[in-house]
Formats: sequence, C-alpha cells, structure tokens
Amino acid sequence: MTDPIQCLRMQHINAVVNGQDRAVERFKYLYGAQFILDMPHDEGDSCLVAFPGPVIFELYSPRDPLLNARYGPTYEFGPSYVGVEFQVPDAAVARQAVVDQGRRVIRDRKVAFHMHPGDGFGVAWEFFGE
Repeated sequence: MTDPIQCLRMQHINAVVNGQDRAVERFKYLYGAQFILDMPHDEGDSCLVAFPGPVIFELYSPRDPLLNARYGPTYEFGPSYVGVEFQVPDAAVARQAVVDQGRRVIRDRKVAFHMHPGDGFGVAWEFFGE
C-alpha cells in the first residue's frame, strides 16, 4: 500500500471560467469577492480573487479550451472544472503516490501536477512542491 500524500496546506481553489473579467465582476457582485492579482500567461487569463473567510480562488479562462492539455482535447471538464491546490513537501513523491494509487495525472509541469477529477471525487487536485 502506498503512503498517503502529505498535504502541508491548501493554497487556493482553481476554477475555469468563461471570460475572466465577466467572472470577476460577477463574483464581486454575488459574494463580495475582491480582486487580488492578475496573472496572464500564454495559455489563458488567470487571476486571484479573495472571498470573505478568507478563501482565495484562481479564476482561469483558457484562450483555446479545445487545445488546452489541462482540460483534454474535447474540453471534457468544461467551465464546471474545480480544482484544489495543495502544497506538498515534494511534488515527485506526491506524483508517484498518485500513479501508484492508480489515479491519472492530466497535466504535469514537474514542479506541480494536476490529477484527473474523475479520480478525486469530482475535484482536480493540484499538488506543488515547496
């Protein structure tokens, strides 16, 4: 039996949205969220918003969801994708545990990786090393 993954702390929740600016304004209106940080990159638009609590969400709006490897060639997870990002002592050890447990890795950036939501009770777990 594989040792459990040692989660040090939850960093934030990930959510795919259809249009970052529209989503930020909606979350401000509905939940009193506050915009924290814009993080644009080649794959799409990302930003951090804080909800009362505090709880941080990373909102991700892919530029081309049909080609984005994180969501598969058919965009099978779609705009309902939710992930939880956890810090672990060593991403390689956590990755090996996921593989040994028979769960699927859907995106691997070496310093961090994402698990298939079908193997995580509907949540795409993301683990990153210290």
